[in-house]
Amino acid sequence: MGGRDIDTVVMVNNAVSVDMARAALQRDGVELQRIFLVLLRDLDIPWARECGEVVRYPSKPSLTVFGQGRFLPFYRKGSKELRSRLNAGLIRQAYIVNNDNLLSNHLLRHAEKHGTPEITVVAEGIMNFQDIRKANRAAWRWWLKPLAARLLGLRYQEPTTHLSGAYEPTVSRIIAFTSGGLKAPAEKVEVVEYPQVQAARAADPDVALIPLTGLFQWMPEDAFEPYARAFAAWVGKQGFARLLVKRHPHYPAGLIEELLPDCEWVGEGQSLEAMAGDLEAGTVLGTCCTGLVTLKLIRPELRCMDFGSDYYCQHAYGGDTSVETLMTSVGVELVPMLSAETADGT
Repeated sequence: MGGRDIDTVVMVNNAVSVDMARAALQRDGVELQRIFLVLLRDLDIPWARECGEVVRYPSKPSLTVFGQGRFLPFYRKGSKELRSRLNAGLIRQAYIVNNDNLLSNHLLRHAEKHGTPEITVVAEGIMNFQDIRKANRAAWRWWLKPLAARLLGLRYQEPTTHLSGAYEPTVSRIIAFTSGGLKAPAEKVEVVEYPQVQAARAADPDVALIPLTGLFQWMPEDAFEPYARAFAAWVGKQGFARLLVKRHPHYPAGLIEELLPDCEWVGEGQSLEAMAGDLEAGTVLGTCCTGLVTLKLIRPELRCMDFGSDYYCQHAYGGDTSVETLMTSVGVELVPMLSAETADGT
């Protein structure tokens, strides 16, 4: 298919946004051959091979300013292709995950000036249900992005609203897996629920699954360490016969990974949502993890427990407790860190 037949841009950054984007594309009747797909993380998506054009993120992301250099070829290629298609008036619709990425920000600025393309935000996870703004990102990102944008020939405007982009005036729709606590104008929200699945095996109450997160990156080290130790101690006291642990696909877990008791590693290269039907764990133990919510939606019989929101909301998110609304709205149990410590006599 020729380049002029591509009229849709899709930008995704994790398994949840891939699922939401794919559902939205199917609802909208968009053929894969018409898509310019930008993978903002190192993702393996089977249907990507059917897209008209794909720009792939080269490796796991870096959390340091000095580590950004290796992604410059990715942004050069992505910006060149995006600007070319937008300037030629070929793109009529776009699906994005945030407003702070250089490429998605350029899309929003182009739409402000020209009235096209029509833009949909697809939810990527918990961040869509928290009040995530500029203050929740490392300071170096905000001085680096304008410099990089000028180098790449992109328009860039520092976000002043929620970093999902849901409140941008040029965004016409938000696709999410649930609406409880979603940070978005209600009139723009379209819910695409994860379908419940029939489990291939019965959930074993003596087996627990821990999906690791990158929560540490939002906390100062002296605040994260007591949280990690409290979580590991709490897990150890639950008395599970087996403990299954799944690494985050993009970020390390920090100290938590080192402190956990004997465990088995599972799910390499799979998303939690894809694993749902074959899980043997009856309980899922998490630390501010989107998977607690999606697994509860897919397998309502699972017991999903989030540890320490009373602590991490304060130390990682400046006191924003809105994630608790999402968790409780779908049946995730909240385990306060301070209560757990008191019960253990620590």
